[in-house]
Amino acid sequence: MSGATVSAILTALIQVLLILGLSPLVNTLLKKWKANLQGRQGPPWLQGYFDLLKYFRKETVISDQASWLFLLTPLVVFTTVCAASMLIP
Repeated sequence: MSGATVSAILTALIQVLLILGLSPLVNTLLKKWKANLQGRQGPPWLQGYFDLLKYFRKETVISDQASWLFLLTPLVVFTTVCAASMLIP
């Protein structure tokens, strides 16, 4: 592999990690801004990360009637977001 290829791959991976790592902070920032416009205080700065931890600890509940598409959809959405973030320069 040439140096340019390795550099491009490394840049894309860093970009994906930044997008995945900072998205809860951006979500919290928008909620704080909306609350500020309404004259309220809003959530703490790290609330998005606290919510993610809470959601990852929850048990998955799947109906007996759920199809394979129900199980595959979160993976497809996550992969699409990662792929789209690698395409942005």
